[in-house]
Amino acid sequence: MNVKNEYGKSDVIVDPLRAPLIQELFNLYATGTYSLSDLAKFSQKNNLTNNFYNRQETKPLSKNVIAVILKNPFYYGEMYVQKYDRFYRHKYEPIISKALFDECQRITGMRSHANNRAQAIQSSKKDFIFRSLIKCAVTGRTVSSDRKEAKRNKNTYLITWNPNNPSKKLYVPESDILDQVTGIFKSLAIPMPMLDEITTHLQQSHETEKEFHKHRIEDLRKQEDAIKLKMNRLLDIYLDKAISEDVYIGKNASLEQQLKTIRIDRQLHEEADGSFKKTLITAFRLANRASELFESSKMAEKRELINFVFSNLALRGKNLEYSLRKPFDMMVNFGNREEWLPDLDEFRTFRGEIQEIVDRFHNSVML
Repeated sequence: MNVKNEYGKSDVIVDPLRAPLIQELFNLYATGTYSLSDLAKFSQKNNLTNNFYNRQETKPLSKNVIAVILKNPFYYGEMYVQKYDRFYRHKYEPIISKALFDECQRITGMRSHANNRAQAIQSSKKDFIFRSLIKCAVTGRTVSSDRKEAKRNKNTYLITWNPNNPSKKLYVPESDILDQVTGIFKSLAIPMPMLDEITTHLQQSHETEKEFHKHRIEDLRKQEDAIKLKMNRLLDIYLDKAISEDVYIGKNASLEQQLKTIRIDRQLHEEADGSFKKTLITAFRLANRASELFESSKMAEKRELINFVFSNLALRGKNLEYSLRKPFDMMVNFGNREEWLPDLDEFRTFRGEIQEIVDRFHNSVML
């Protein structure tokens, strides 16, 4: 919100009522399962309105306004300065992370490329479980859905292309693909004794990990202090007119970028310290319930679960081809303890993705 501070100067503060809803807009869009129409409905349902009208008359957010919001870097902490044709870090409180913003841009780019147009995503009067989630393995096109509502045929079909004749369409019952997806979810089951061993192993390695994060955070703080000192010296040199404004701006921008990178790295280590073991165990337990959750959930939740677990889905005729996201690709048909323990470092590499999956499972299916 634009306000006047105690000195009568313009300031920008976080709107305590609407900021959480804006955060949720980004979070929902980043899943890849929500269209701009879906977000407009979310805004209307939650009374997320736009006040930029004459007489302060509130209006529901339109799809175009939401599209502009999703592309605005101000929400994660940067603003465009036209004079220098560059983005600069602003001083105001951000309400989303840069990683979340980048993921939303990736989703928009992916949809624009798939539809060969600038609009983010097509909207439909009917909703389908696999809408925009499956590609045809033969042609690379997005698989569409159609619901037959004749008296003798009330099934939903996925429309793909025949592997033997790519010019011909093939109608595959949605229920057949749902059965295949359910079977994949069931393959994620992990025996409880093995889960207990994972817990023990992680507990033993946890103290070493904490010490590593502690030393890394201290080192990053020293680097941060050194860069701040350089920035202060650079400002002094500029104020003494020893360098030009263009040189100052260029060097200062480079130092700011280094400082931002270090702060992000430090934040990751601070958040990781003490949380990884709990996060990973929760992810395993959630994987054990994925099949149960999928079969009992509503359509929107099914779409989210599919998007959480699968990184790619494709239809080759009537057969589903897929790849799984981290860490689910490591959880399929576990054999014995020796097969997975050496790969715990790989789990740590994908710490952020695992945490996001855990958080979203909790939020969307209310475990």
